[in-house]
Amino acid sequence: METIEMKGWIFAKPSWDASRVIYEFSQYNYEEWAKNPEIDSRGEYKTYRKISEHTIRIDFEVPDIDPRQMIVDGLEAQKTAIRAELGKRIAEIEDQISKLTALPFEQPTSDIDGLPGPF
Repeated sequence: METIEMKGWIFAKPSWDASRVIYEFSQYNYEEWAKNPEIDSRGEYKTYRKISEHTIRIDFEVPDIDPRQMIVDGLEAQKTAIRAELGKRIAEIEDQISKLTALPFEQPTSDIDGLPGPF
């Protein structure tokens, strides 16, 4: 059995329709985030009000978790997403090539001034 402590804050925020107040625990200070436009570009955290500091203590059985595997799983997911994005872009390029090579090319015989071509 292991005990962990999570230190953070209790925040209040309005529900989407402003019919009630929702309480939420966070390890992050949303009021500080609200001051940073890079973090809160949509103003989402400006509606949060800090109620109090709070520490949550949790007792649990320690699972057999390999942190390296967690990172590998995340990297594999990124690799899959990049492959999908790359496949889509390659398909777009192949489509452009196909359209260009399907058109017959005729060498112009003269330019605008009537001089003989090719250019």
